[in-house]
Amino acid sequence: MFYQEFISVNIPEFRTNYFDRQHLIFRKELRNSIVPLVMSVHDLDDLVSMRNIPSSEIRVFRENTMTEPFEYTRTFSTPDGLYARVLDPERISMILDRGMTMTIRRIERFWEPAAIAVSRLVAELGRPVWINVFITPPGSQGLLPHYDTHDVFSVQVIGTKIWQVSPQVRPKPLRNEVWALQSPERRANFLAAYPLDSEVELLEGDILYVPRGVLHQAKSTSKISVHLTIAIDNGTVKDMLDALVKTADTDWFREPIWPLGESIELPDAKDLALHLANGQNLTGARLKWDAGIAAGGDTFSGSARPFEQIVNLTSLCEDSMIVLRDGVHYRLESDGESTLLLLQRRKVRIPAMSPTAVKRFLPKTPTLVAGVDGAESIGVRLKLVDLLVQAGVLDLVQP
Repeated sequence: MFYQEFISVNIPEFRTNYFDRQHLIFRKELRNSIVPLVMSVHDLDDLVSMRNIPSSEIRVFRENTMTEPFEYTRTFSTPDGLYARVLDPERISMILDRGMTMTIRRIERFWEPAAIAVSRLVAELGRPVWINVFITPPGSQGLLPHYDTHDVFSVQVIGTKIWQVSPQVRPKPLRNEVWALQSPERRANFLAAYPLDSEVELLEGDILYVPRGVLHQAKSTSKISVHLTIAIDNGTVKDMLDALVKTADTDWFREPIWPLGESIELPDAKDLALHLANGQNLTGARLKWDAGIAAGGDTFSGSARPFEQIVNLTSLCEDSMIVLRDGVHYRLESDGESTLLLLQRRKVRIPAMSPTAVKRFLPKTPTLVAGVDGAESIGVRLKLVDLLVQAGVLDLVQP
């Protein structure tokens, strides 16, 4: 598992003692593998100079004070007359000389190693993952104490940084309970009640896990500091239920509530279950699928290789090897005459074949088309594989 390789720790121990509870340091020399994300100065220059990063993905600040985009962007025009503001690399030195921190958000869109890491994490976790980069000049601090509503793995890639971390300020904050929206008085009370009493120095290659809800701040030392934040939105049970209610589409949910009653009569749980998830049990697999997919948000599809697969399909034969594409989560349903392959954002109808038969053609390890169990003719097999490859469900791989 990439997730386990990344943190190099016993997963059950991590879940029991640290996940959503307290911070944890992963020292470079104590991990089993090298940091999967290594950003050099050359990589950083390539990122800021060659990618025309839009201003919407850039923030420049010092101790929470934001700088206006016109101070670090330039106008970018296209041949058809469209204009946009993008990062101006020639202004970066001036910004850093003023002690400002620059962050570029979601660098998986612009930098291949980040895209690969995000793709693998999304494939394993089934949750939204994104990576930001923070560039801080010597002896400076970008953000004052705050907490996030998602988990963060901070990877120190250049220089060092001093982190100060507190216990969790509030158990399990929701997405809408962000630090910036708390009143000044409430934030002051948090800081007084939960001081930043743990100090950690991150060296190049070290990783710091900071769960949601944990107050933290970071400051660079005597040299420039660059660190990556891998953000993982684990979601909550409330997210799943909110998403599930949004899918409620029967007339039962449109029934009015009688306004003159002394109290509102809540529906019986059994009646509710009949109208949610097509009558499946609220605690069943259908609930987990429907609500989980709906609450998952937009996930990164970095493992898709559509043009490579289009070329590979030209030589599709019984000796071709197929494998379920990395990161594809699916569920199979039958409507009596065909099978529905339900994916995160779409569905594929497969006629005249049962869910059991279709599942055999979704192997998790490379398998010969001719080697799939079943009585289907080669012609039927090739037609099904062609459909699943074009739908982005299967990959054709080299033997």
